[in-house]
Amino acid sequence: MRTRAVVVRRRTLDAGAALIETLVAVAIIAVVTVAVTGLASQSLAVAAASARADAVTREADALFRAASLWTRDDLDRRLGDRAQGDWWMSVDRPSREIYRLSLRRTEDGPEILWTVLYRPEASRSDP
Repeated sequence: MRTRAVVVRRRTLDAGAALIETLVAVAIIAVVTVAVTGLASQSLAVAAASARADAVTREADALFRAASLWTRDDLDRRLGDRAQGDWWMSVDRPSREIYRLSLRRTEDGPEILWTVLYRPEASRSDP
């Protein structure tokens, strides 16, 4: 009889240990699932922010490509800060032949992009 009671008690202990191991495994899986879901959510947010920043940079680049065709007189007329479409453009002339252009989204916002253009003065012999 004692052996039968020992066998039943042993099976009960084994079943209890298996139940605890299962609960621990489910808890670990739940924690890992929550962590992976959080990482995936953050990755999507970063990808969306990157796409928005890329679109803004492309818009600024398109405006700079157009501005790179401006003549010296065009640049002189645009010296200072002014609205240029959806952008605020600043045109400065640090020296007689160099113009610095910068773009901001708002009048007092940070510079998104800037470039420097060289426009030589017309020589007297040029027609």
